[in-house]
Amino acid sequence: MRKSIVLAILMICGGSAAATQPMHRVALRIELPSGETREIRAREGEAAVQVELSDGQAYRDFYLRLVVREEAGRVLLVSVRDGRGSDADTLDEFELVVGGDLRRTRTSPSFALALLQVDDL
Repeated sequence: MRKSIVLAILMICGGSAAATQPMHRVALRIELPSGETREIRAREGEAAVQVELSDGQAYRDFYLRLVVREEAGRVLLVSVRDGRGSDADTLDEFELVVGGDLRRTRTSPSFALALLQVDDL
């Protein structure tokens, strides 16, 4: 029986960045376990993106915390979490640079991300 992969990406409004911290909008490429790619845009912040993957039998939600590090030349720090709150378990964490290669997560199911663009708000 062939398993299908389903992806739902939700942009969660708001953010937890301090008022003195500049806010950014990022464009990401996401590659699903099936190899299909999509482009998404989100504001940086806590639980900025929800990725829901299914293998046809069970769903798994991942929440992405996105932080642009200006001092590092606009590097995006991505934390993949198993829940929305700041106390949620971090499953993986890595940095992306604009124009860099896709970076595969250490989650199950695994997906990959690449940073396409960073814009000031």
